[in-house]
Order: sequence, then C-alpha cells, then structure tokens
Amino acid sequence: MLKIIPNSSRVLVKQIETEQHKTASGIIMPNTSDREEKTQGKVLAVGEDFKDKYKKDEIVFYGRYAGEKLKIMEKDKETEYVLLEDEEILGWIK
Repeated sequence: MLKIIPNSSRVLVKQIETEQHKTASGIIMPNTSDREEKTQGKVLAVGEDFKDKYKKDEIVFYGRYAGEKLKIMEKDKETEYVLLEDEEILGWIK
C-alpha cells in the first residue's frame, strides 16, 4: 500500500460520498454548481504542525473546491485524495 505523508502544514483526507438530495415527493436532485455544498472527508494523515489538532479517522468538513486533489493508481483502481491546509478545514467531528 502506498503511504502519502503530508507536508507539515497539511492534512490528507479521502472524500466521503454524501447522500443525494431527495425531495419529499421522491425526486432525486443532482448536485449542481449553483449550490455551494460542503464536502466531508476522513483524515488519513496529518502533517507535523497539526498532530495535536487533527487525528486519524476524524471527519472534517471543507469547501467543494478546497485543497489539492491527488489521483493515485492503487491495484488497478484510481483513488482520489485531497491535501488540505488548516485554514481550508471548516470544522470536524471528534
């Protein structure tokens, strides 16, 4: 397995797929660019500067366009990760 180590001021997360929006009548609404949804991710690794602030496996919230996207091939499957700076993280669940 590939081990990605973030820079001292970064946090590595893997995006968690959120549920689609469904109206009361059962219509599934697609995610559109005019809605500014927040994205959730699971913390996989933390840079040295933030080891006391964020912990592995915590869930963090960040903006849709935040961070640097990394697409990495692992076992014939492409996996996407996001490297976030501290100020791009809006909040987290402990």
